[in-house]
Amino acid sequence: MILRNIRWWLGYVRFGIAGHSPERFLTLAAREGYVLWDIDKTDQGHQAKVSCRQYRKLWSAAKKAGVRLRVQKRHGLPFVWRACRGQRGLLYGTVGAVVILILLSTRVWCIDVEGNETLSAYEIKQAAAECGLYTGMPKNELEPRVVQQRLMAKFPQIGWVAVNTWGNTAKIRLEEGIAIPEVEDTAKPVNVLSAMNGQILSMDVYHGVSEVKVGDAVVQGQLLVSGVLTGAEGQESFIHASAKIIAQTRRVFVMEVPLEQMEKRTTGQQVTRRSLHIFGASLPLSFQGEPDVPYTRTLQSKPLVIHGVELPVTLYEETFAIEEPVAITLTQEQAREKALEEIRKKQTEVLKDGKVTSALEREQVVDGVYRLEMECVCEENIAVEQEILLETDSVL
Repeated sequence: MILRNIRWWLGYVRFGIAGHSPERFLTLAAREGYVLWDIDKTDQGHQAKVSCRQYRKLWSAAKKAGVRLRVQKRHGLPFVWRACRGQRGLLYGTVGAVVILILLSTRVWCIDVEGNETLSAYEIKQAAAECGLYTGMPKNELEPRVVQQRLMAKFPQIGWVAVNTWGNTAKIRLEEGIAIPEVEDTAKPVNVLSAMNGQILSMDVYHGVSEVKVGDAVVQGQLLVSGVLTGAEGQESFIHASAKIIAQTRRVFVMEVPLEQMEKRTTGQQVTRRSLHIFGASLPLSFQGEPDVPYTRTLQSKPLVIHGVELPVTLYEETFAIEEPVAITLTQEQAREKALEEIRKKQTEVLKDGKVTSALEREQVVDGVYRLEMECVCEENIAVEQEILLETDSVL
């Protein structure tokens, strides 16, 4: 392969040998040091190949052997160059194409994402650009380990990620796992206190000394599990107490909703703006600006794919849906639905793993405002940790 390429760059010819003594010609050519190859016998005689520089020198050997030489075909760069000399546009275009290909071979053309399930490929590519991997960047500037570490830091749900290059494509392969929980500092001594007033329904004490029992009524701030241990001889030691204590509590949730409200609605008018992204550079295809009125923006991207290969050319389309404020009047039932939705969100936020076992609702409309008050009986974990301040801590 290497020898063939060298011969093409230097140029060579295929020629025919006609006469009564082709064997003598080949012997003379070999003695004089000429290199012939692909020597073959055909119906018209013999043929062979030789470099274009040695072809003219073969005439003396041909004259001695009494044969005639005739060029059948010319190969190689010198002949291509000679043919293109009169066509400067074609010549410059070819040279320019070669230069562009060489430059493009040193850069990242496209980025593929594999293994993502809940995360979108667009989201990962955007994060990768912030981490140092983007379309059009020089391949020698890519630091895969740095990109991997930064992506892991941005997405805790990623179990592992690998960044590799294949030609002009950078591949991000990942596997989504369970987010790593924060590790508690169990070295600090703490007590477990009550976060709410209530009556204890169940207790799971993991570490520490229980100060209450199931069925007891407790108040907010009361000590439930002590982190102070007393030995047989009266000496004290301190530990990190921990427990899960479920109690029956009472909470009141209140939500107010004005019946007269302003709501944004689309007018049906929209402005579309398109741009073409090539190797990380943006080329606008339309020149509309962002509307100076309220709007809702949506963005769509369509990468150029040829034969299953995603090229570094992406069409972005931004759509601005024009909105206008509209005055609306809610019925009491509609206001109730909004209030209930907000209260449920608040219950989830406050109770977390707890639940509401019963609820008493009170509603009223005062000065155009619907008010919903919900008094709930709940079951929730009331254990909250509080650090034990030792004498050395207070001195420091």
